[in-house]
Amino acid sequence: MNARAVGDYMYRHNTLVLIAAFSTIIALALPLYLKFIAYPAYEDFLTNNVEEEMKLLASQMVKDHHFSTPISQSTPLNDSFIKKVEYIQRTVGLPKIKIFSTEGIIVYSTDPVDIGAPTSQTFFPQMLSDGRPRTELKVSIRSKKVFVETYVPIIDHGVAMGAFEIYRDITGLRQAYHQMIRDERRILYPVIILLLAGGFFSSYLAHRSMAELKQARDQFQQLSVTDILTGLLNRRGFTALVDKQLSMLNRCERGAFLLFIDMDDFKRINDNYGHEAGDQALVETAGILKNTLRFSDSIARIGGDEFAALTVGTENPSTEEQIKQRLLENLAAWNRQRTVDYTLSFSIGIVEITPDSACNIDDLMSRADEKMYREKQWKKSPTPQIYPGHNK
Repeated sequence: MNARAVGDYMYRHNTLVLIAAFSTIIALALPLYLKFIAYPAYEDFLTNNVEEEMKLLASQMVKDHHFSTPISQSTPLNDSFIKKVEYIQRTVGLPKIKIFSTEGIIVYSTDPVDIGAPTSQTFFPQMLSDGRPRTELKVSIRSKKVFVETYVPIIDHGVAMGAFEIYRDITGLRQAYHQMIRDERRILYPVIILLLAGGFFSSYLAHRSMAELKQARDQFQQLSVTDILTGLLNRRGFTALVDKQLSMLNRCERGAFLLFIDMDDFKRINDNYGHEAGDQALVETAGILKNTLRFSDSIARIGGDEFAALTVGTENPSTEEQIKQRLLENLAAWNRQRTVDYTLSFSIGIVEITPDSACNIDDLMSRADEKMYREKQWKKSPTPQIYPGHNK
C-alpha cells in the first residue's frame, strides 16, 4: 500500500469519523434543544401574545374614563365603566374579569362571589409601583381547562388607580400546542435513529426534519388567529386583518360593509340537544357565511355564538339589503334541507363603510352590534310590526 493509498484511506476514515461524531452530536442535541429551548420558547410565545392582547383590552376598558381617586371599596365604580368592561368581556368571550383596589381588594368581578376577597399575589404592590403587567398560566384540575391570568395595572396620568385581573381560556390553543409536540416527536424519533447510524442521508433527514419543525411552528402561530372549531378567524385575527383592510380601502377609495351576526336561541340548542349539537350548529353557521360571502371576504367567529365579516365592494357593489337577503336565503335553504331537529336563526347588524368615513374597527363593531341588538329585540317583541331596517 503506497503513501497515496494510505492517505486516501485515512481521509475516508477521518471523514466517516467526523460524520459519525457530527451525527451523534446532533442526535443528542436535538431533544435537548427542543426540551430546554424550543418548547419553553413556544410557552413564552403563547403567554406573551395573550399578555399583549390583555393589555390592549385593558386599555380599551379604561379608554375615555378618568379616575379622580384611586379605586377603593368605599367608592362605587362608574356604571358606564362597568358596562364597558362587561361589553368587552361578553364580546371577546373572556371567562372572568376582576377589578382590584390599590389595597388589593376585589371591588368588582363578573363572578360576584369574588367581591371583597383580597389578592393572594405577592407581586401586587410591586406591579402597581412599576406599572408592568404580570401573567400566569393556570390549569383547572376540575374542568381540565387552561387559563392565562393577566394582571394589568390601571394607570391614570402616571398614577396607579387599581388593577384588572383578566382571565383568558387557552384550552384549545394548549391542546393544539401539545398535539404539535406529539407530532414533532413522531417526526423526530425516527430522525434521531437515522442520525445515530451516521452518513449524509442522516444529515439530509435532519434538514428535512428542521423544515417540518418550522412548519409546525408556523401552524401553531396560525392557531393564535384562528378559531379551532369553525376554522374561521378569531377576534384577534379578524381585528388585525380588518385594520389593514380599512387602510387599503381609504387609499383605494372603495367601500365595504361590516356584518355582525348573532345566532338566535343558541342556548336552547345547547340545552335541548347537547353541546355537541351546539358545536355543530356553530360549524353550520360558519358554512352558511362562507357560502354567502366571497372567498376574498374576511369572516370570523369573534366569541360564543357571535360572528363578524367584512365584505369589500366590487365594480358592481351590493347594497346592505342585498347582502342581508342573500344571507337569509342561504339560511332558509339550510333550514329546508337540514337533517337535524333544530333550525337556525340569525340577528344581523350591517354597517356601511365609505371611503370618506373616518372609522376604526372598534367603532364599526360597536355600531354593527347595536344594530344587531335592535333586530334581536324587535324579534322578541310580542307584537312585532315591520322591522325598521338597517339604515336607521
